[in-house]
Amino acid sequence: MSSALEKYNIRYGTDLTPERLKTMLKEASSLQGGGGMVEPCSAVDADYLGRDVYDLGLSLIEKGEVAVVTMAGGQGTRLGYSGPKGCYDIGIGMSLFELQARRIAALSPDIPWYIMTSEENNAATAEFFAQKDNFGLTNVTLFTQGMLPTLSLEGEPLLAAKDTLALNPDGNGGVFAALLKKGVLADIDRRGVKYVVFCGIDNALARMCEPLFVGFAAGSGLEGASKSVLKTDPEEKAGAFCRRDGKPGIIEYYELSPEMRYAKADDGSLLYGDANIVAHIITADALRRICGQGLPLHLATKKVPYFDGEKTVEPDAPNACKLESFIFDAFSMLNGMAIMRVKREEEFAPVKNLAGADSPETALAMIKNTEKLI
Repeated sequence: MSSALEKYNIRYGTDLTPERLKTMLKEASSLQGGGGMVEPCSAVDADYLGRDVYDLGLSLIEKGEVAVVTMAGGQGTRLGYSGPKGCYDIGIGMSLFELQARRIAALSPDIPWYIMTSEENNAATAEFFAQKDNFGLTNVTLFTQGMLPTLSLEGEPLLAAKDTLALNPDGNGGVFAALLKKGVLADIDRRGVKYVVFCGIDNALARMCEPLFVGFAAGSGLEGASKSVLKTDPEEKAGAFCRRDGKPGIIEYYELSPEMRYAKADDGSLLYGDANIVAHIITADALRRICGQGLPLHLATKKVPYFDGEKTVEPDAPNACKLESFIFDAFSMLNGMAIMRVKREEEFAPVKNLAGADSPETALAMIKNTEKLI
């Protein structure tokens, strides 16, 4: 085991020890449930924003002061697809990557587009973009997110093979460390970018570089901005925007008490009803500060095959802990976050499951029902 951990430390430039891994697991376990003083926050309905906000955003895009980061480290396994999720076609005749590429190109083919992949799908993603000639875009950059050791329930690192640790991607919050480590932040600075848009690949209606959103973020004077959609009902299992200890944050569904889930404002809307759709803008100035700091790690218990010294074992029950960070944990480092509420039917079509809710079928239906395909 020591040689496997040593190989990991050399490869990733870390100095982890078995004791440190157990401490990391203990710290992640203590984070379950969030904590802190939670309060609701307000959002601005996009329909009430004027043309001046749109024009401000468009001018920033035209001046080259906006870039896009898409977090696309996942595989399409849950969709019955063996390649990168971004290469998946939900039935519209183009991949999720192409949907985002077309929306960027509709504004300018020169907008810098940084795509965070994983070690598992980077090569396939690079090949896909090469085959598609980057969809006609001129500034496409791929970079890989970090990897963390997968631990046993007791905090021991699991082996994938002899002298090789089992690893897992470090979560979408790993984007900040990767931006710094892979030289992307330096490229953002070199280009004079002032606003960076973050989104995931699994929203088929993601409108990353929308001028109205960019103008809203810039006009707010804050270091961060996010899009939200209203929850469909109080029991929707979605994280909601809030203030935690006076700072911007997300409260997960499981953290909300029944009273909080159903609590309403004077206008009848849910106090914790603005759901997170992973559409954010962070200023480049704030990124320089955030990327050099670590984020807290969260814990997910999974079934993970492992090498027991003689053979690979396929567990029947959850046997492993995967540690990962979340992008929203960086919100507390910002001087504030403005929330722009958008229409779910126009901007949020998640593709997570093969069938049923949040599936290619439901996303395709939503795309067909909106006039804003591109």
